[in-house]
Formats: sequence, C-alpha cells, structure tokens
Amino acid sequence: MRKTTTLLAFLMLILTFTSPALAAPGHKAVFVVGQKGYTVDGQAKQMDAVPFVKGGRAFVPVRYLACALGVAESDVVWVGETGTVSLELGGTLVQMKVGSKTLYLDSRPGEMDVAPVIREGRTYLPARFVAEAFSYEVGWDGGRQAVMIGPPGQLPEAPATTRTTGNKSASETVNKKDSFVFDVLGDSKILPGRENWRGNRVLAEAVERINQDNPALVVYLGDGVDQGGPVENLLAFREYLVKLQSPWYPVIGNHELIRGAESSGRAGNGEGNFLQVFVDKLPVQGRSYYSFNYQNSHFIVLDTAWQNGDGPKEAELKPGSQQWEWLRQDLADACLRSRHIFIFGHKPPVSPFRSGGPDTVSNLPDGHGTSWGEPGVAVEFMRMVANYHVDAVFSGHIHMFNRMDVQGVPYFITAGAGANLYAPPESGGYYHYLRCRVNGNQVSYEVEKLPVPE
Repeated sequence: MRKTTTLLAFLMLILTFTSPALAAPGHKAVFVVGQKGYTVDGQAKQMDAVPFVKGGRAFVPVRYLACALGVAESDVVWVGETGTVSLELGGTLVQMKVGSKTLYLDSRPGEMDVAPVIREGRTYLPARFVAEAFSYEVGWDGGRQAVMIGPPGQLPEAPATTRTTGNKSASETVNKKDSFVFDVLGDSKILPGRENWRGNRVLAEAVERINQDNPALVVYLGDGVDQGGPVENLLAFREYLVKLQSPWYPVIGNHELIRGAESSGRAGNGEGNFLQVFVDKLPVQGRSYYSFNYQNSHFIVLDTAWQNGDGPKEAELKPGSQQWEWLRQDLADACLRSRHIFIFGHKPPVSPFRSGGPDTVSNLPDGHGTSWGEPGVAVEFMRMVANYHVDAVFSGHIHMFNRMDVQGVPYFITAGAGANLYAPPESGGYYHYLRCRVNGNQVSYEVEKLPVPE
C-alpha cells in the first residue's frame, strides 16, 4: 500500500506544520477490506458500508474513520455543494475534497496519490493519509487485507479473518475450499500430423503427467502452435488439451497470430482462428481476455500477444485501452471478493535477459529486460499488480523456466512444453510445467521437469 515518494513528501508536511496543540493519538482501530465489522480499542463495531481498495489505497467511510481516530461527530463537517470534508481533532484541521488529491492540514496543502471518492452515496477517505495527518501510525496486512491504525509504535494486531467471500469471511470457510492445485504450462509449437515432432511429444507427456496430478484446473500460456493458420493447426493443438481430465483455459500467444487470417495460412493474423477454435472457453464472444473464479481465488487471463508494438494499437494492453481499463476494474473487484489473485499472459513484462536477448525487445529502467515494446507500459503494469496485491504473474514466450520477484510479486516464465529451449539446464532451460498449490493464505510453486525426447 505504500508509495514511498508521495508518503515521504506528505510526512514532511505533517512534521513541518502539525499544530503543537494536537492531542497525542490515543486510539487503535482495525478495518478489513470488504467487511462491515471493525474494531476500535478492542471493541467490535459495525458499519453500514465496507472499506475497499482503489489505486493501491484502502478507503474507509468518512464518519467511521473519523470516529475511530477520536474525532467527535460534531467535528465532522460535510459540505455537499462543494464535496468538501473537514475533520478537526485536538486543534488540528484536516480538509479534503472529493476528486482532489490535495489534503489541507491547517490550511496548508499537501499532495496525496489518490483522492476521496463517493460510492453508493457514501463518502470514502484514504485511511492512511487521514490517520497520518493526525499523527497516527498506519499498518497494512496484505494477507488479511487489513488496515491497522494506532499510536506510533502501538499498532493493533490484524484480525484472523481475511477478504470476505459471500456472507462469511474467508477464514470461516477454510477446509477444502481453501486448498487446491492448479498447473501452468506453455509454448509447445506443435506441428499438425507430426506426432514424433519434439513439441508434440513433450506436450503429450505433459498432458499425461498433469492428469496424474489431477489438478483443479490447467492454464496454457500460448504458442501451442507454430503458426495460427490454417485453422487446422489450432484444431490439432486443441486435440491435445481436450485430453486433459481437468478444466483448462487457453491464453493467446504471438504464434497463434502468425499467418492465420487466410485459409491458406500464408498471411494475416490468426486471432480470428483462435476466437473460433476456443469459442467455448471464452466468456465474452470475440474477446481473447477474460477472468474467472475458482473457490477462494480469482484468475485473470490477458491478451499480451501484441505487446511488442508491431500490431494494431487497439490490440495492445496499455493505459487507456479497453483491456487495460477492464483489468483495472477486474482487479479492484477481485480485491473485495477473493483471497488470491493470479494473472496469466503470454509475453512477460520482465525478462531474465537484456534487450537483444531471446524474445527480449527492450529494457526497463531498473536494468531488467522486457518482452513488451514499451517499457513504460510494463512498469505501469507491474505497479498496478503490486498495488492490487496480486499473488503471482505467469507468462510464457521465453522458452525456459524463470522466476523474478518485483515489488514482492513473483513473475514466472514457464515456457517449457516442447518448443526449442533458450538457456542451458542450469539456467532454467529444461522442459517442464509448473504446479501451484493453494492452501489457505499460502501459495507454493513446484517445477515439474519433463523428459527430453530422444
């Protein structure tokens, strides 16, 4: 939840201008995203609205937040004509306006990175900025989705509950619904009718092994074929996936786009073929990105096949695009309802190689490479992923296994289902799939290596 630069500047404002008359913070409060129950000084209370996360910040209804901080009801003033909220405590006045990122502390302005909002007729304030303006310390427990507020050095403990699912908290529905396995694999580049081809053989072996695992579901990360046309190529690839005994979900890769529009397979992009062959797997007709829920988790499948910048601009995942805005809203909704969030796409936003390395087209500001043509878009994507507390991001495209942690989020490349490998075995160049175990709040990952075809 912390965005360092903005907070440092904001804290400097507080240190510089806080009134000497301000009473020392004297209360402890805990709010949980998606739950009406909260605590103040250890006493359980109820709201008529629920906190939520937006832009990586937790928002709490204004009057409940103010009361928890010790602000008297008479010192909470709402001016509907201007959308202004004023809170006064111990001689210190805090003022904010709906839609504005400026917070006034005793009439002196400071900048927040989010603005107060109105949702379903209720005004919500960003809890951290308001509490810190009154000299409280604020903590965030990502696993429990809890905001803890207390005097400096005296934060209360987060509750045992987590995000809500239906009418019960997630901690009340542990048991079997909190434990399952899903498998992830990608990049076989099969050739139709060539059962002895390396890609075909490794994919067949992977399907057999996965069936032995009996996972709850399987996600295939794209590039199942060498080219997306003629349509018979994708139909042949689908024949391998239908042998899976678990539900499976396809991701579009850049090789699904290659030479697919013409029936001859000689030219054009194959997205139309992909949409046709996998129509029963896509919740929205004519759209290759989607999401779904399984038990306590939310799964997001993206179309990143165009991210190297050589396709139509409207097809790319980037700020302002339809897919980007859909993703942002889907993440915001998932934060309220799901304990875990997983994202899947073909081209990885971060690569173990520098630009010019295997399937790596540019460099990020931190020195890592990326398979996305616009590094700034990859940076914004990873920032959004961190802000919404995504558990993991899975990609294919670069034929190997790799894990890199960025802002506390693991980014996996699991692209070893049969295509030629890009690294030696000691660096992740081996055939494999990834087994993911969800057990309550915990998620673990195991690489399952596959034999090299003779």
